[in-house]
Amino acid sequence: MSRRRSSKNSLRGKPSRNQKDGVMVHITHPPAIKNYSIQHNCRLRFLCLTVFNGEISFQNLLDSIFVAATAIQGNNLFTGVKIRFVEVWSNPSPVSVVPNTCSLSFNGAGTGYTGDNRLHEDISMGSQPAHIFCKPDRKSLAANFQVSSANGAFLLTCPVGSVIDVGLTFSQNLQGLAVAEQNACVGATVGAVYMRGLDGVAVAATKLIAAIPNSL
Repeated sequence: MSRRRSSKNSLRGKPSRNQKDGVMVHITHPPAIKNYSIQHNCRLRFLCLTVFNGEISFQNLLDSIFVAATAIQGNNLFTGVKIRFVEVWSNPSPVSVVPNTCSLSFNGAGTGYTGDNRLHEDISMGSQPAHIFCKPDRKSLAANFQVSSANGAFLLTCPVGSVIDVGLTFSQNLQGLAVAEQNACVGATVGAVYMRGLDGVAVAATKLIAAIPNSL
């Protein structure tokens, strides 16, 4: 007389994955994918070529990494971006006793969201560089995913020679939409990936150049 083979769950008195209250439940379709996107965390480094006092927009951040569609047009590699931190070192002057100052504020605002309403600032002293490490408030625009727009991500003031590190989380929603760079390329290789300045300007005119050789 043959014996029926039972699963381990049945032996323990528990229903199997396809059972509910002891009754077989058929799966009608594959489970939904709730987060069909690509996300990438990275730290990008930029060098200040001249005194900078201005605003960095979310468009500038997304324009910082692009793929060349033609020799003169680039498209953003990612469709969304949020800021995890910004870190700045202000290089002290070797010949002047006048201290250098670097400052930053997350100024972006919208309905239901504001910046962090704080000014982050430090001043160099002697050979010691000014140094700030800033994280946006978790309910601010900068701390949440934003698409390419002229909305301000942060205000930055720093002297020539400063080093700016930006910790970003990029996202690509895989919707097939290509967002063009704000400024045209010059002599790009189709399909190649490039970086440009933190201010969204090409390497020939940027004040905040990317610290890698493959900039355009």
